[in-house]
Amino acid sequence: MYQPFNNVVAKQIQRPYLPSLKLWLYILRKSRQLPKADRSYYVNYASENFIAFYFEPEQERVDFIIEESKNNIKWICKKYGLEDDVHKKITDHN
Repeated sequence: MYQPFNNVVAKQIQRPYLPSLKLWLYILRKSRQLPKADRSYYVNYASENFIAFYFEPEQERVDFIIEESKNNIKWICKKYGLEDDVHKKITDHN
């Protein structure tokens, strides 16, 4: 976890948006079902994007990113023949 170097930065850091965190945890759980050869690629890709958009200030943009991520997960599940339950698991936007 990121450790802020001063109080000014610490005050700017907000808790992650709950659906973003749920999506991140879902991706980590779902990645365990992927073939080992492909698993690290998708986990690294998800990690980089989660970190890149962690401090996104616009709520509408965050909601858009979450929906795009859900669509990507659906595609990956279809590609590997996995159960697609992302929309059932991640629906809370509060």
